[in-house]
Amino acid sequence: MKFFHVLILFITLTGFQACSHTNTIYESRRYSAVSNDELNLRIKQTETSREFHGIRVEQAKLQNLQIQNINFEHCSLVEADFSNTYIEEVSFKACDLRNADFSGARLYNVDFSKAIMQGARFTDSSIEKTNFQDSDSRETVFANSQIKKTDFSGSILADSNLSGATISNSKLDNVNLSYAILDQARFSENDIRFSNLLGTSAVGSTHYKSILFKSNASWSKFTNSLWQESNLQVSDFSDSNFDNASFLETNAIAARFSKSSLKNVSVVKSVFREVRMDETRLEHARFSDTDLELSNFEWSNADDSQFEHCNLTKAILVRASFRRSNFNQCKFHWARAIMVNFSDATIQESDIHKADFRGGKISAGTFTKTTNLDTALF
Repeated sequence: MKFFHVLILFITLTGFQACSHTNTIYESRRYSAVSNDELNLRIKQTETSREFHGIRVEQAKLQNLQIQNINFEHCSLVEADFSNTYIEEVSFKACDLRNADFSGARLYNVDFSKAIMQGARFTDSSIEKTNFQDSDSRETVFANSQIKKTDFSGSILADSNLSGATISNSKLDNVNLSYAILDQARFSENDIRFSNLLGTSAVGSTHYKSILFKSNASWSKFTNSLWQESNLQVSDFSDSNFDNASFLETNAIAARFSKSSLKNVSVVKSVFREVRMDETRLEHARFSDTDLELSNFEWSNADDSQFEHCNLTKAILVRASFRRSNFNQCKFHWARAIMVNFSDATIQESDIHKADFRGGKISAGTFTKTTNLDTALF
């Protein structure tokens, strides 16, 4: 009997040790370093656990695969290669993905929130319903990518490259896009409010129904850009270059373009009330059917420009230059045009009720068929 009890005790102890050993192996595979071959094998074997929480793989080779319904949260996948891979319903939340390559990949409903992604590459990729919230994506490359219904809110995209990308129905509010490259990018129905676009280059970019409310885009380059039905209210574009840009049906109330260059710009059917364009280059600009009430052109150069059917009520034109410019059917009620250079300019079929033109340079034929000329100050 004594021997029998000893035997049972021995079996019990050895069985417990085996169970403990098995758990140790499982935990090691789940939270410690994993080889690239093992990771590939487990991804391909659907019967294996889809949980990879906390693993670390050096330079993982995961290109040309189909990865679905996997949790990589808190993983380290530095310099991983996901190129040309289809990725769906996968979480990379809080992962370290520095210099990872997603070029040519197709991503659907992927979570990169709070991930570290410095230097990652998404060139020529397709990204839809993906979450980059609060991620550190500085110096990330999205060149020529298709991005739809994706959330970048609160992320850092400083020095990133989105040239040639198409971004639609996405959220980029409170995003740091300073010094990013957005050349030839196409933005459609995006929310970019309260964001930092300081020093960005967006040459030839298009913006359709985009919201840039209270954003900072000073010292940026928007030459040859197109803005249609967009909201730029209270945003700062000072010291920027908008040469040859076009604004169509755009709301820019209280936006700031101070000390910027808007040469040969076209503004049509837009609302530019209370806009600051002081000390701005506006040569050969065209404003048509646009509300410029209370706008500030002080010390600006708008020579050879055209203003057609514009509202300049209470506009500040002090010390500006409008040589050879034409104002046709405009409203100048209470406008302050003190010490303005109107040499060889024409103001025709316009209402100058109580406008102040004192101290300015006015040619003999400047006013043609104007109304309320007797109420103006000269």
